[in-house]
Amino acid sequence: MMVLFGHITNIKEIMKFDIYGLGNALVDSEYVLTDQALEALGVKKAMMELIDDEQLAHILSVLSRNDELGGELHKQASGGSAGNTIMGAQNFGASTFYACRVADDPIGKFFCEDMRLGGVEIDEGLAVMQAGNSGQCMVMVTPDAERTMNTYLGVSSELAIENINEDLLQQSRYLYLEGYMASLDNSIEAACYAKSLVQAAGGKVALSFSDPAMTNFCKAGLQSMISHGNAGVDVLFSNEDEAISFTDADDIHQALNRLSEIASNVVVTLGAKGAMAKVNGEIFHVETDEITVLNTNGAGDSFAAAYLFGIVSGWEVEKSIRLANKTAGAVVQQYGPRLTAEKQQQILAEL
Repeated sequence: MMVLFGHITNIKEIMKFDIYGLGNALVDSEYVLTDQALEALGVKKAMMELIDDEQLAHILSVLSRNDELGGELHKQASGGSAGNTIMGAQNFGASTFYACRVADDPIGKFFCEDMRLGGVEIDEGLAVMQAGNSGQCMVMVTPDAERTMNTYLGVSSELAIENINEDLLQQSRYLYLEGYMASLDNSIEAACYAKSLVQAAGGKVALSFSDPAMTNFCKAGLQSMISHGNAGVDVLFSNEDEAISFTDADDIHQALNRLSEIASNVVVTLGAKGAMAKVNGEIFHVETDEITVLNTNGAGDSFAAAYLFGIVSGWEVEKSIRLANKTAGAVVQQYGPRLTAEKQQQILAEL
C-alpha cells in the first residue's frame, strides 16, 4: 500500500486492517479551569453538550481571558471518541483505518495530519469536504478531575455513507463504532450500513456507548445501531452508569447480564474498582491500581483501545483487561485524552 500526503492509492490492493474506525473527527482542545469559571460559562459540569457556532465563539472568548475566569490550554490533538481509540490501538501495534468527515480548513488539515503522523490511515479523498467548518471539542477540566465537554461538530455532524471506504472496510477484522453517532440520523445510517458491510464480509463489530448522555437521551439510536443487520455486536464497551442507564437495571450485575444478550463480549469499566467483563457467559473482574486522578478525559477511549488490541492479538480476557486498566490509569494521571506511543509501548512491555 502506498500513501501520499495522507491519500490512499491502490486501494484495490489486497490488504487487511485490524480495526476500521467510524466516527466523529474533532480536534480536542483541553483547558484547565476553576469551578467558578465553569459556572460563568453557563455549561453543565461533567456532561457532554453539543454547541453551535455562536456558543463556540462565546466559550473561546471566555477561555482566552487573562483573569480568574479564563482557562489554561494544556493540549490540542486530533480526537473524537473513536478517533482516540483508533490512535491508541495503532500505538500498541494494531493496523488501523479511520473513516470520518472534516472540512478543507486549518482544523481539518490539523486533524488529518495528526492522525497520519500517528500511523492511522485516512482516505482524505473521501473524508475532506470542501465547504463548512471542521469539528472541535472544548474539554474543560476542573480541579476535581471532572471533565466537561462542549462539542462543536461542524461538518463531522454530516458524516454519511459516502465517507466510508467500502473496499477497506470489507477487508478489516473489526469495525469500531462510537456511541456519539447515535445522536444524528445520518450518522446512525452510516453506522448501520458499515455494520452490514463488515458482517457480510465475515468481520466483527465493536461499539462503545461513549457517554452517559447517549444512553440517557439517544437510546433509540444506539438500539438501531446494535440491532441492524446481524442483531447485536461482538464487543460492547460501557462504564457503570451507562450500563445501568441503558438496561434500566438495578445494579451492575443485572446490567451486565442484560448487556450480554446483545453482545458476546461485554466490558464495563468501574473507575477505581477496575473493570468487569462477561465473555461467552463467563464473568471476569480485574481490579486496578490505586492512583491519583487528574483528568478523566479519554480514559474510556484508551481503555477500549487497549482491550481491542488484546483481542486482535489473541490475548486472554484477563490480560486484555489488565492492559486496558493500566492504560486508562495512565491517561487519568495526565492532561490530554491519550498517551504517547512511547508510553503505551512501555506499558505493554511492563505487562
